[in-house]
Amino acid sequence: MEKFEQHTHTCFDNYLDRIEDLSRRIGKQILLTFDEYERMEEGVRTGSITREVFNQLRHLVQHRERLVVLFSGSFTAGGALKRRAR
Repeated sequence: MEKFEQHTHTCFDNYLDRIEDLSRRIGKQILLTFDEYERMEEGVRTGSITREVFNQLRHLVQHRERLVVLFSGSFTAGGALKRRAR
């Protein structure tokens, strides 16, 4: 666990390499889901997570061909636009 805590991104990347290889062999995609995605914004606002998380997610979406990312939450598109306009 200590190694994971010190090298979280590297360990997760290695894990994704392994499951991507498996998914390729069995012809399946990998679905990574984030429920209540608005909690990520809250985490950035309170400082419990950094904006780097979003850069890492963007990198995953762009460079992992077997990975499909699904965000779900309770904000509506109209609500998000209103908040952004503030």
